[in-house]
Amino acid sequence: MRCHGTVRSRSRRPRQEPRAVSDPKPSENESSPAATVKKPVVPPAAKKKAASLDKQLKREAREKAREAGVNPRWLVPTMLGLMIFGLVYVVVAYLSNMQWPIPFQKAFDLNGNWNLAVGFAFLIAGFGLTTRWR
Repeated sequence: MRCHGTVRSRSRRPRQEPRAVSDPKPSENESSPAATVKKPVVPPAAKKKAASLDKQLKREAREKAREAGVNPRWLVPTMLGLMIFGLVYVVVAYLSNMQWPIPFQKAFDLNGNWNLAVGFAFLIAGFGLTTRWR
């Protein structure tokens, strides 16, 4: 398979170095250094105590998370909605040459870019809600 002038092999296995003819194959009877390490023997009472301690730590972690609270259901949709609405508002204002979404700016002799102010107000409100997100 060619990709930008390079050849890729189809298998994803790493290449193995070829063995020299004189190298003997490792036999199954030879013990590896990892096999000689003995694991410590843990009495059953200690295993039960460790398991109960582990359960207690997990329970305490859940309680701490519960105390810290979770996000209210309305937070993320409102936050994203405000930010997206503000972005769309600013884009529409630029594309319409500041005539829309507030078309009455010139009718009331409002100077400035109030469409931008309104759009950025929505954006800032959305970003303000991100500070409450846990």
